[in-house]
Amino acid sequence: MSELPVPTRRLLKRLAAPAAAFAAVGGVALAAAPASAVAATPTTPPSTVACSGSINPDANGPAAGNANPYDYSFSCLPAISGATSPSGYTWDFSGNIYSYTILVTRRKDDGNNVTYGAPTATVLTSAGAVDPTQYVNCSSIVPSDGFGCTAPGPGASSASDLANGTSPAYLKYIPAGETVTGGFAMTEGYCAFLPKGAKPGTPAVPQATVELIVTDTNGVTEGPFELPRAGKCPKVAAVVPAAKTTTKKPTKKKTKKVGKVRTAVARETAESKK
Repeated sequence: MSELPVPTRRLLKRLAAPAAAFAAVGGVALAAAPASAVAATPTTPPSTVACSGSINPDANGPAAGNANPYDYSFSCLPAISGATSPSGYTWDFSGNIYSYTILVTRRKDDGNNVTYGAPTATVLTSAGAVDPTQYVNCSSIVPSDGFGCTAPGPGASSASDLANGTSPAYLKYIPAGETVTGGFAMTEGYCAFLPKGAKPGTPAVPQATVELIVTDTNGVTEGPFELPRAGKCPKVAAVVPAAKTTTKKPTKKKTKKVGKVRTAVARETAESKK
């Protein structure tokens, strides 16, 4: 094996001393560090909820009386099955949620897609019956891009918060597997459309996007989950088309027919003078 050149040997000697010192200090630091710091237990709750749903135009629903009324419906389920909480933590893997937000956006919009949000929502059991343990309130500023709704929530502890007449007390959460239904109205329809009175070549207004964001009972925000429109939207041109120009065909003079009429009139006149 050939010997290394002198400059190379000198460079290796210079690097060897700092490396040895670093290894010694690093080894002491690692030895002195507590085991919890080396393998720390995670403290951030995992994503435990998955939701799906849709929207549907409904002139007789919760947003009746408003232009472009829609119903929304969704349900959430546990995203993790059979999970256990780490030692020292009590995470909820039930799939229940405290609250949710509905967002409506369009490309290059003005932040005014929602003109109305129904003040309450209905929660249906898996059998399709109204759940008497649910009390969901919604609020928003309109026009805006959405609205938020919540069950009584984790802070609901007073009798007035959870009172429900003679029925069972309201739950502080919306149970997993149950269907949440409500309504809202949009400034324009959901589907893409050509703006009225626009010049030829003006791009079509794109289809809206409706999304759901929920907060689970661990306090973790989940989503967004898209809520598509039930049924297909009609096809729309990409831009406003140019106005069609129609050319009128030249009309032929019906001279022969006119001449015959005049001749007949002249004969009748002549016969009447006799």
